Amino acid sequence: MVSPAVVDPVVVLPADPDANARSFAVDPANHVVLEASAGTGKTSVLVARYVNLLKGGVDPANILAITFTRKAAAEMRERIVRELGESAARSEFDRARWIDLRDRLGDIAISTIDAFCLSLLREFPLEADLDPGFDLADETEVPRLIEHALDQSLRILAGQARTDPDIALVFAQLGVARTREGLTSLLERRLVAWAALDTFLAKGPAEMTAERVCRESADRLRVVLGGAPGGLAQFLADGPGTLLEFEAEIQLPRIAGPAIRRGIEANLATLVRELRG
Repeated sequence: MVSPAVVDPVVVLPADPDANARSFAVDPANHVVLEASAGTGKTSVLVARYVNLLKGGVDPANILAITFTRKAAAEMRERIVRELGESAARSEFDRARWIDLRDRLGDIAISTIDAFCLSLLREFPLEADLDPGFDLADETEVPRLIEHALDQSLRILAGQARTDPDIALVFAQLGVARTREGLTSLLERRLVAWAALDTFLAKGPAEMTAERVCRESADRLRVVLGGAPGGLAQFLADGPGTLLEFEAEIQLPRIAGPAIRRGIEANLATLVRELRG
């Protein structure tokens, strides 16, 4: 008895569910936003769309293609050039058009975001308020330039603090070192710094001005010194003899932060030393 032949079943592969969407996306006549997870063929679609633009007669210089990294840009350009060659071999290109593109492959450019922005600044430096001869900072130069910018900013702020009470209050509250540290942190987070500062200032004590801080400090100092036995006049008349006993009783409330409080305490200590002679 002859056994029946075993025939493998025919497996019908399902059609690509994205086929219609891909055909729509590669057609330059359609406006497309392409969103897909990694490894699903986004680059293949974009390469096909780019090649179809060239087939349609669009000049390479008029096509803007941007990606995130130099590596991705180089890979995409390589795939476009390879696809052009394969399309020409399949006679999908008009011969004259192919000869023209073959001689201008150098015009096929895929940019990174920063390279594209740089090209705009190179083309329109005056409109961007830049020196036409500007150059990009080397990565090793950036830390030095940041330090230089911080030093210059602090010098400017120190000059403005002589006439601007709000800036003077910042220096009184934080001191130079902590102000510099704060500016450094803001610089490192400059993309979100403005929004964070706006939120903080909207919730902060709007009535806290340098004038108010100084006035409250003077009032509290007057109260503290007036609490000496016999009042301020007796305190000053008795001289250093009673200062040691009174000095231990001085308790300054929190006024506008630890820095201003320490400054007032330092002034009190200086006053005590001077009165002691």
